[in-house]
Amino acid sequence: MTASEPSHSDSEASLPQLVDEVWRLAPEDAAVLLADVPDAQVADLLRSLGPALADHLLQALDEDRRRAVLAAAPAEEGRQWARNLTYPEDTVGRLMDPPQPVFVPHITVAETTAHIRELVKTTFVT
Repeated sequence: MTASEPSHSDSEASLPQLVDEVWRLAPEDAAVLLADVPDAQVADLLRSLGPALADHLLQALDEDRRRAVLAAAPAEEGRQWARNLTYPEDTVGRLMDPPQPVFVPHITVAETTAHIRELVKTTFVT
């Protein structure tokens, strides 16, 4: 094993471990690392990366794998990621995320605050 190879087999990697490794790698190297990772797990990983890195990783996947990962993602996110790829590189369109929840008028401020506290753990909220 060389210094650049992962220290575990891909099937043993937890999502947080994969996220950490993907953050350190160039997208092309990350695509190689994820070659044996199930499509649904790659889609979960993309959800943890943020739109820019997710976009770069999706571009690094071959067309068949990209389609499979997009199909394994939650429908709204898969459609958004596919739509993002239609925009020219280095444009804001490539960085869009699906809209996050809109709160209904009848929940309390405390309930809304609790939901937002959970949401910001996994989502960039502006």
